[in-house]
Amino acid sequence: IWTSRIFMLIKILVIVWAFIIGSFLPIMFVVLPQMYGSPILQLTTMLQHGGLKADSWDHRESTRTVLLNPIHGWLLYFNMQYHIEHHLFPQVPFYNLPKLHKVIKDQLPPPNQGFIDGLVEMIPAIIKQSKNPQYYYSKKIPV
Repeated sequence: IWTSRIFMLIKILVIVWAFIIGSFLPIMFVVLPQMYGSPILQLTTMLQHGGLKADSWDHRESTRTVLLNPIHGWLLYFNMQYHIEHHLFPQVPFYNLPKLHKVIKDQLPPPNQGFIDGLVEMIPAIIKQSKNPQYYYSKKIPV
């Protein structure tokens, strides 16, 4: 709870500072990125498991890999788009997940080719799950 209060205090101080100096720039660089960045981060996080089988021991059924652009994937998301790989080998550091993906990709379902492709797969599955909790999107898993 203290962390939340500290972050809120920082935001308030930035807004006050912006009014004191008569510039919108501090708000633009500190407060606004969270306003438009948080929804993107939340959707990216939902892509990891959204619409997939929830009660499976096989991480290939309950998790997806989404190939993101380098800024979104590495800089903002620390390569967690390689989420099946992360679950299968949690001890592998984030910066080695792309290498791991190349080694084991033949044993994994095909990855989603980008953020939008992942959303196109996930959103209809979540809508179907809201009407039928037993439904899940099934990816083709190599044998």
